[in-house]
Amino acid sequence: MMSLKNKFAIVTGSSSGIGRAIAIRLAKEGCKVVVNCKDSIDKAEKVVEEIKGNDSESTFIRADVSKQEDVKQLFKEALDAFGSVDILINNASKQGSSEFWDDKDDEWEQHFRNDFMSAVMCSREFLKINKGKKVKKIVNISSIFGCGDHSNASFMPYSAAKAALNNFTKNLAREVAPNTLVNTIAPGYVRTPMWDNVDEKSIKACENETLIKRMILPEEIADAVRFLLSNDAMTGQVILVDGGLSLK
Repeated sequence: MMSLKNKFAIVTGSSSGIGRAIAIRLAKEGCKVVVNCKDSIDKAEKVVEEIKGNDSESTFIRADVSKQEDVKQLFKEALDAFGSVDILINNASKQGSSEFWDDKDDEWEQHFRNDFMSAVMCSREFLKINKGKKVKKIVNISSIFGCGDHSNASFMPYSAAKAALNNFTKNLAREVAPNTLVNTIAPGYVRTPMWDNVDEKSIKACENETLIKRMILPEEIADAVRFLLSNDAMTGQVILVDGGLSLK
């Protein structure tokens, strides 16, 4: 079982929401955490301050992980700061809906760059610096809408990119075992800041689609990530944390 104490982790897209909750949870377990984002620098720095306030070590590295040059720089700076990286959490993602008929091909490209290729590029750099070392962990954050029949036509580019991420998880797990274990968490409706501008009626409708009749908390996704990191018998798995949404 991997102990997180004095391990080094990168959590992409960790200025708010699920990424923030994961970064804080790992830090509470004794992990030294790189907080990352592209734009929300003030929020990211507050996450670092919160982690340091709990007597843990953290640093912020700005990088757009949809761009290869930024990914390489992210890992270079992480190595300069901590000397190694034991855990990679691929959480960065692009939010927003897009209809199929909108003729917005750039939306598709942006989703695949942000939701899928970011994980591919970060995983590649992570594996390069850890070649021959063990045991290392990669956890990808996907979505219920990238799993099987649970797609959403209003979020077609997002769903397709997350489906690609799920498939990538399984193939990468085969490629890099046994030294590196690769898994994915696929959340359902999680109460992140993206819901702040959604009316309560719509939120309630989403809650009623689940068996637990409420939104999932970001901290509950962080709990699932912690479980995967502690388990050395799991790789290539896509774990649904959806409040029973997939059963309805």
